[in-house]
Amino acid sequence: MPAQGADQFMDFFNHISYVREPGGVYFASPHACFPPLIYGMYGLFCRMLPQDATVMYDPFGTSTHALLLYVVYCVLLAVCFFYSVCRMLKNRTMEFSLVATVAVLLSYVFIFGVTERGNSVMIVCILLLLALELRDSGNVVHRELALLFIAIAAGIKLYPAVFGVLYLFEKRWKEAGRLLLYGIGCFFVPFAWFGGSAGMKQFFLNQRFVHGLDVARLGSVKMSWEKVAVLLRDHFAVQTDLSWVGTLLTVAFAVFYCWAFSFVKIGSGKFCCFVA
Repeated sequence: MPAQGADQFMDFFNHISYVREPGGVYFASPHACFPPLIYGMYGLFCRMLPQDATVMYDPFGTSTHALLLYVVYCVLLAVCFFYSVCRMLKNRTMEFSLVATVAVLLSYVFIFGVTERGNSVMIVCILLLLALELRDSGNVVHRELALLFIAIAAGIKLYPAVFGVLYLFEKRWKEAGRLLLYGIGCFFVPFAWFGGSAGMKQFFLNQRFVHGLDVARLGSVKMSWEKVAVLLRDHFAVQTDLSWVGTLLTVAFAVFYCWAFSFVKIGSGKFCCFVA
């Protein structure tokens, strides 16, 4: 395993390596922790590249073919992101949408948490922006697409499932029910191609492993606390195990996030959520 900071783009290239044998993707590494839906995309990329184009945990072993694929992937996502922002801010000028897009793409979160990592969260952002723009449409097909986009987003990164709370707050029970069915389908059905029931069990074990890591960097609430804990230990000689504080802060943040949703007007109010 390379030292921290020496594994650039590995949230992209490692997962292409993991899925070389689709049925064993979750047994390839405990870091193979994404829901199976996104491994369909990584599996396609794997088939597009030579066998040795990516090397697990070795960014310096990545071939130029794989790097070119990643550049094209990022460009296409940036274009789609701009399109989704334009739709969300359709009452504003294109210049305003462009500035908003650039501001997000050049932010710390996106440069070092998405682009530098090669994380698939960009796809999730695009899907959620489109869903928020379509969910209050007068067209029934558009409203159904919004449900599918949220379900697919939750099938890539589990946390977008919280957007289903919007339908519960608004008492849109039938749509909430269909969203639940779509979400269950997007999460469970792809396991048929990626390990079956054994793969599903291993997925949850990998999730427990990854979330149990004490990584000190500004990537999440827990990891940010670990960074603070390292500073306290190194500079203030604090020897007490404070890892439980990171877990507590994570739970508190999740509760606050759900509570804040009840005060947010999305749709006609054009409130825009960027989730990273």
